[in-house]
Amino acid sequence: MSACSFGQLNIVNEYSVNITEHEAAPGVIEVDINISLETNDRYTIHDAVTVAVQDKLGFVLPGPFEQVMYVLEKCYIGCGWAAYAYVNSWMSVYQGGYYAQAGVQMHEIGHNFGFAHSGGLNGQTYTDHTCQMGNPLYGDDEGKMCYNPAKNWAIGWYDSKKSEVNINKDVISHVETIVGIADFDNNSDERNVIIKLETGTSNDYFVGFNRAIGVNSQNDEADNEVTIVLTGNNGEAYSQSRLQATLQEGEYWALNGMIITAEEINITSDPGTAKVSIMKGSNPTNSPTRVPAPPTLPTSGPVKPPTLPTNSPIQSTPTPTNSPVSPVVSVRIWADASMLVRDWLWDVYDVGFYSNSDCTGINYNTGNVISSGYHELYPASNAFDADMDSRWGGRLSGSPRACWIGMSFTSSVDVQCVSFKDLGNNGAKAIELQILADNGSSKVNWTTLVRTENLTPGQRHNISVVQVTSTPTSSPMKFPTSTSPTNSPKKAPTPSPTRIPSKPPTSAPTNSPTKLPTLSPTRNPNKQPTPSPTQAPITIESSPPTKLDSCSEDSGARFLMKIKKKNGEIKVEVKSCNWLRKLTKEKKRTKICERKVLCYEEYGSAMDTCTETCDSCDPCFENSRSKFYYRTNKSGKVLTKPCSWLASLDNEILEKTCQKSVQTGVCYGSAMEVCPKSCPTPAGAMRCEL
Repeated sequence: MSACSFGQLNIVNEYSVNITEHEAAPGVIEVDINISLETNDRYTIHDAVTVAVQDKLGFVLPGPFEQVMYVLEKCYIGCGWAAYAYVNSWMSVYQGGYYAQAGVQMHEIGHNFGFAHSGGLNGQTYTDHTCQMGNPLYGDDEGKMCYNPAKNWAIGWYDSKKSEVNINKDVISHVETIVGIADFDNNSDERNVIIKLETGTSNDYFVGFNRAIGVNSQNDEADNEVTIVLTGNNGEAYSQSRLQATLQEGEYWALNGMIITAEEINITSDPGTAKVSIMKGSNPTNSPTRVPAPPTLPTSGPVKPPTLPTNSPIQSTPTPTNSPVSPVVSVRIWADASMLVRDWLWDVYDVGFYSNSDCTGINYNTGNVISSGYHELYPASNAFDADMDSRWGGRLSGSPRACWIGMSFTSSVDVQCVSFKDLGNNGAKAIELQILADNGSSKVNWTTLVRTENLTPGQRHNISVVQVTSTPTSSPMKFPTSTSPTNSPKKAPTPSPTRIPSKPPTSAPTNSPTKLPTLSPTRNPNKQPTPSPTQAPITIESSPPTKLDSCSEDSGARFLMKIKKKNGEIKVEVKSCNWLRKLTKEKKRTKICERKVLCYEEYGSAMDTCTETCDSCDPCFENSRSKFYYRTNKSGKVLTKPCSWLASLDNEILEKTCQKSVQTGVCYGSAMEVCPKSCPTPAGAMRCEL
């Protein structure tokens, strides 16, 4: 807290009253309560702790303290949480050793300061891992990370380095170089660290540079990228925030005709900087928002995609315009959440924009690649590299939430057809073909030319553009738009049998709190918690792992690194897939993948959790060390066996072992799931050879 606030908030144990006689250690008071930890819920327990502390000290909490942390030696009932806290309050509660983990402390005290959770690009509540309110870090050796731009705006620590842009205008032309909050005090040019995009409503956008250095060096997502975050209550009070986009140099994000571009990112300078442009209503071919050209993409790929017609052509409805649809300077295929098989991602192997209406002729693939966002292992350029084994792992952004990918050109092109192929499990059921036209207009607005529905995900689709130059007909025009491929792709990802947690660790409160002050980040609350709190606490919850639909790992997902049991207390150490992927020594990464095979509650093994990093996506993948559920003994202990043990069994016992189901609540998978090569293949199933 002191580091992130640059000395504006300091944790001290000096008080206006003398409590020395009651301290077990500086700032620590121990109490016994007259109820059992084993038979009472956490709320009853923390109320009993409050009474015991007040009796011991002789005053009502919080008294002279601004923050009070309750530490329970162990949890016995409803223990799927590490800690919880009250919003705009002084109280936070921790179980076991979680009180010593800086990331958990920052998260819970963030709630005390009035912060809600931080959601990520996938739309879930806790998955913004650029921010401590997204629960990215667990471990007593991790914690060098602060909050996202929306939270940073609210907390008041960086008030001297803020700027604001009113985006509720027809024309915007704002270019600014910012630094990350890690360089807040290493900033001789007095550059800002946060830009607020004022919408004129209570929901506003906040832009920052996620510099991964110093106090933010253990950041867990989008290192050294420009981040854009949406939140409510004008960014001044309790509101769930949502990560909208993370931009590398040359990438941009569009919103209602406005384009935000990461023009230049420099991490070799001191401090590192990001030049950001925010433009609206200017000619895209002349404006300073032009996206820098990436390395030239290969042009040796197939010019003509497969053109075998289908038996039932897909019907598309062109959107009428008052002028010809071409030439264009930017073109994209677009699908909102409702148009996708999975409502938060879109995996695309190949995209091509062609000069002829049958997807032949010039393949315009040498422009600047643009997209809504992507998984860091699957950049948008993969869709234009002529390699059918690589893909764009698209992610939602914008409002409405949508995935899109395309090309931006420095001069006009005449696009008459788009051809694309996506992944069946992660594909699109419908798409729109959209353009930014070079028609001399001063406004930048995407225009939908064609909306195509009833697509079959996983097939190649060729979608033609029909020029509408006069009053549209009374009924939509129909024409074939999809073709089937002549050749199957060499290799496509298959659904993975691995498991990862399906829920991140905390849930949002049910009541809206009071407005967050910005003058001072620490304060005494106006009201103390009552014996029966009226506001639901924020808890870190968990659930058993579930299977992935396909091989697409979450970089912020955490696996079990170590587990220790001492004096009846279980302490776990977990690491993220992002941490594992960043290891510079491949031998160490491989060793962790192969040997960290245990699971505990919501934390799975490395290979189950980080399927891409550990190369364990194949449904026939088997690690001889991996553990499967064997049985539960009379004392309730779960017994496991490694896959290698199955080789010692005769055929009859092997078959029975592989057919066993897993007891509810157990984090290990069955032998059939974990050891598909060693187990006999069920009738009708794909055979996995040893």
